[in-house]
Amino acid sequence: MKNLRIHKLVQGQADDADRLAALRQAAQEGIADIDAGRFKTFVSKQELRTHLQAIAAKAPTFIHQARYR
Repeated sequence: MKNLRIHKLVQGQADDADRLAALRQAAQEGIADIDAGRFKTFVSKQELRTHLQAIAAKAPTFIHQARYR
């Protein structure tokens, strides 16, 4: 029983480390995009909402294409 708890603790720490590494990588990519000017600004909430809805409408197509490649 004690070994199982230790294993779960070690596994949890490994999972945390993996999540932290992924977060750091995503942050670095985001900062690089901003530095390179690859970002979009929005004048209003509605403009942002419309942009996100357009992206969401395309999502099923992207998922389908990725699944059947």
